This record gives sequence, structure tokens and C-alpha cells, in this order.
Amino acid sequence: MWLVRGANEGVNRSAHFIAIAATWQGETPKRDVVTARRHCRGALKRVPASEASGQALTKPLEFAASFVYPSAARMRKPEKIIPIILAAGSSPNLPFPKALAPFERQTALEIAVKNCSFLGASLVVLGCDAKRILPAVPKGVQVVMNRKWPQGQLSSLLAALRKFRDAAFLIYPVDHALLTHNTLLQLVRSFRSRSPSQEIVMPRYKATYGHPVIVSAAIRPEFFEAETAREVIYQVPQRIRVVNVRTSSIFEDFSTLASYEDCLRKFAARKR
Repeated sequence: MWLVRGANEGVNRSAHFIAIAATWQGETPKRDVVTARRHCRGALKRVPASEASGQALTKPLEFAASFVYPSAARMRKPEKIIPIILAAGSSPNLPFPKALAPFERQTALEIAVKNCSFLGASLVVLGCDAKRILPAVPKGVQVVMNRKWPQGQLSSLLAALRKFRDAAFLIYPVDHALLTHNTLLQLVRSFRSRSPSQEIVMPRYKATYGHPVIVSAAIRPEFFEAETAREVIYQVPQRIRVVNVRTSSIFEDFSTLASYEDCLRKFAARKR
């Protein structure tokens, strides 16, 4: 608790802390931080001396946050986010299932599970080549079998969604092997600090959108009524929070030997 002792103390320190934190998270332009500090100083100068003298400001952090990040004072309890790794599709143009595609000493599936590990146990959906992939699934992962995998990606997503109800979920195609933990962490932070009207967080690099996508539990039922997952994601643009990232890995996948080799070269190059 900071005490109000003068025009430039008390809330001013809180505003400084909130402003710096918001800037660090990439949520607030620097010019807004400056404006926030001026507002806080001005507000304190208007407090009568009789009220300021010897009295503690009851909620300095909430007061300062209202200028920097309007929803900070009413920050929601973090939703549990369950990672859903989609690995049920066929790989007719590859000599191996996508989940088992080797990237140095790891498989694409192991990379995905490791990237999501900070969220807890992942759900991995298997279908085609399930018997071949199953022995290579990392420990601690829950496997969901989708016998309807020929019907498309939505069938795999629905198979996973039937395993839980009251949780948000992250949709992660297994062939996005260039994704990193840091990109997922950026998306999760954005999801947990979103406004009440935003139910979906989606990454964008330059003008192209990609994966993973994080979806609130509130719109889970809509997937069971849709023909494709894309239909649900883009149905109401206003509820999407777009997160600008600095990597094209959000849309770089592989389905042929040539595209796999391209991903493999990029994977090796970034470790040099």
C-alpha cells in the first residue's frame, strides 16, 4: 500500500508500475503510458489536503490501471486452457505419419507436446496410422481416438471436445513443427488479458493468420453445429483478438516431402 503524502506520490508510483508492466506485455503504446501518468498526477492534485493528509489510498493499483488498461481492475480468473494436438489425418505424400516426422532428435509430435507442456497435459487426437504413432506418444499425454478421421479436421476436434466441457482450448495442428514455446506463451498471455467480448485469440504474421488458435469454453457448443471449424472461428470477427507475432511458423506446415524438407532446413537454421 502506498500512502498519499503529496501531489506526486501514492498513485503516481502505482501508475508507473502498471504502465511499465503494460508496455512490457505489448498491450499499451508508449504514448498511452505517458498519458496515464499525467492523468494519475492530475487526479492526486485535485484531492483536498484534508483528505490526503495521513490517509491511505484504498485501491491505488486499480485506480492507476483504469487509465492504462481498462479491464485490469476487473481481471478475470484465468481459464484453464487444454491443448488439443491434431494428428489424425493421413500423410499420403510422406514416407511417415506427420506426427512422426523427425526434426533432428525429436518428432513433430514431441515438439508440439513440449511447446504446450506449461499448460498441463495435452490431448492428442489420432486416427490414420494410430497403431504406428501410439508407441511414440510422450508420457503424460491423453490420447483420443477418432475413427471418423476421413471426415476431416473438425471430426478430430469434436472427438477431443467430448472429453471435457468447462475449459478453453488451444488448437494445434501437429505439422506446425516450427512453432516455439515463446509464441504459445505470447498467445496465452493475450488470451488471459483479453476483453470480455473477445472469445478467440488468433496469431497473425504480417497479413497472414495461422495456428495455434485459442478458443473460450463459451463458444465450444458452436463447433458441434458447424460444418467446419473455420466457420465458427470467423463467424463473428468482433470476438477475435488478433495477436501480431514475429514468426511465419504459425502457418508453415508440411504435407509433401518438399515442404517437409523446407521446414527441416528452417528448423536446423534457427539453432545455428
